[in-house]
Amino acid sequence: MRKINFFSKIYLSMTSKSFYVTIIHEHFFKSFLYLLLLSFLLASPFSIYSGFKTYDKTTHLIEFISSEQVPSFNFQEGKLEILDNEPFIYADENKFLKIIIDNSDTYTFNDLAGYYMGYLITEESLISSQLGTTPKSTNYEDFFIRNLSKPELIELLQLYQPLIGIGYGSLALFLAITSIGFKSLLSYFTVSFFKNLLRIPLSFSQCYKIAIYAMTTSIVVIEFLNITNLVPSQFFFGIYFFINVLYIGNIIKYLSTFKTNIST
Repeated sequence: MRKINFFSKIYLSMTSKSFYVTIIHEHFFKSFLYLLLLSFLLASPFSIYSGFKTYDKTTHLIEFISSEQVPSFNFQEGKLEILDNEPFIYADENKFLKIIIDNSDTYTFNDLAGYYMGYLITEESLISSQLGTTPKSTNYEDFFIRNLSKPELIELLQLYQPLIGIGYGSLALFLAITSIGFKSLLSYFTVSFFKNLLRIPLSFSQCYKIAIYAMTTSIVVIEFLNITNLVPSQFFFGIYFFINVLYIGNIIKYLSTFKTNIST
C-alpha cells in the first residue's frame, strides 16, 4: 500500500470512497495515530482561544476584586472577618450567578433564589446554592486555606494567572480529544450496523479504521461551527450524528458493490 501523508488522508477521507478500500488494510496504529493528530489539530485553536479568554477573565476578576466595591476581609484560622459594614451584592444580568457578602445578617439563602448559582458569604459560613438543589452551608474551618486577606488573594491570582489560563486551555484540549475518542466509538457502532445490514465481511479493526476516517467530515464541520458560533452548541451532537450516519452509510454501500472480498 502506497504511503499517504496526514493531510492527504484528511482530504481523501472526506472526498474519496475508494480511499476506504485502501485504509482497511493499513496498520491499526496508523489509524489511531491519525485520530489523535486530527483531534489535536482541530481542537488546538479553540483550546488556545479558551486559555487566552480565561486569562483575560482573570484580569477582569483581579481588577474587580481590587476595586472598592468588594469589601476588605481577613481570614485567619478558619474565621472570616468582613471589614466593611455595608453588604456587597453582585448579580449578573443572565441570572447565572449571584454573590452576597454580608456581615449584618440581613440576607439569607432565600435571596439567592432565581439564579443558577449563588453564594452567600457571612462571617459564620459560606452558603452555596444551585438551581434545583438544596442550599449547602460550609464552615470556614473546613477550608484548606487557613490565612488569607484581600491583598493576598489579589497577589495569588496575579501569581497564578498564567497557570490558570494554561490549565484551562489544556483542560479544554483534553476534553475535546476525549470527546472525539468517545465519538469514534459511536462511529464504530454505526459502521458495524451498516456492515451487518449489508453483510460485508469486515473485522473489528477494519470497521474501526473506517469509523475513524469516516468521522473526519463531521468533526471538521462541528469544529467550524464551534469557532464561528453559527449554530447553538446544543445542536452539535445532532448535526454530528446526522452527517456521520449519512457519510458512513454511503461508504459501506460503496464497499458492498465489490464482487470480491475486499477485507482480505
